[in-house]
Amino acid sequence: MDTRRKALETVREWRGEIERAVGAGASSPLAGVLSRDDTGHAYLVKVLDVHPCLGKVAGRRLMAGLGLAPRTRIGEMSPGAVRSVVSACRCDRG
Repeated sequence: MDTRRKALETVREWRGEIERAVGAGASSPLAGVLSRDDTGHAYLVKVLDVHPCLGKVAGRRLMAGLGLAPRTRIGEMSPGAVRSVVSACRCDRG
């Protein structure tokens, strides 16, 4: 039972990370969201979907153009990939 409780707590923490990442993606500069320590389990596509300058279609096109898989997690991205996403996003806010 203790193992189950730990697993549920881990899932709860990850869901919180994802919610924070998506919330920040809708209102914060992209570079800041992708560099945060508490967004590692969120999928990049979820953050790009809610970003005010991108949205679903443009975000997915951006990822495809950079060769990033649809299930890329922010925490798995290299610093070079983060820079590529930020520089490819043509938005004054980041």
